[in-house]
Amino acid sequence: LLLDICENRDCDLAICAYEDFSGNDINWKKDISDSNITFEKSTDTLNAIFSPRNVETIVVWNKMYKMDNIRDIHFTEGRIFEDEAISARLIYSADRVGRIDAPLYYYYQNDSGTMGGEFTLKKLDILWALEDRMDFFKEKELTALYQKDSYKYMCKLLTHYYRVMHMKPNHPEIATDIMEKYRKKRKESLEFGWSKKRNMAMRLFGIFPGLYPVITKKY
Repeated sequence: LLLDICENRDCDLAICAYEDFSGNDINWKKDISDSNITFEKSTDTLNAIFSPRNVETIVVWNKMYKMDNIRDIHFTEGRIFEDEAISARLIYSADRVGRIDAPLYYYYQNDSGTMGGEFTLKKLDILWALEDRMDFFKEKELTALYQKDSYKYMCKLLTHYYRVMHMKPNHPEIATDIMEKYRKKRKESLEFGWSKKRNMAMRLFGIFPGLYPVITKKY
């Protein structure tokens, strides 16, 4: 089906939906006969990174790519969350994208895998991935996407600051580094035109990180 979208619908990239399963709980016989196919520009697909379809858009395993477009795009060895870093480049390489809403991929939920399990310092690679993607958006002058990613990045910095502080207290230098990155990005974000509420919340964390969870009831 994905090959047909690429070859017969003039698409450089084809994307399918997916279905989660665990154990033996998998429905191989799901009816996909009434599936819909939609077409969009790569910029529309990139915007879907910040929508309810974000996982479907970011991951690399539910897609078929035109090889000539992606031949020079490579994963970074030794990193996790590499999909977050590379997906924007893969999508941007396509002029026309086809989406089919059929769950053609079954995604096994492994609680001890990268996305599950306890917090480790290795999971800070998500910050590297977002930094890499922001650099790409900036390079391509995709300003709106850059600003959306900046907000996501700041939220991840905030979350991971608390995780390091509470789960890895023997590494205060890492928490300090995260806070420095946050304050630098916060200073830049003053130019983004975010709402007063968002700006106040971001400013509060940057000045009083210990007070932020008390006031917002988060973390």
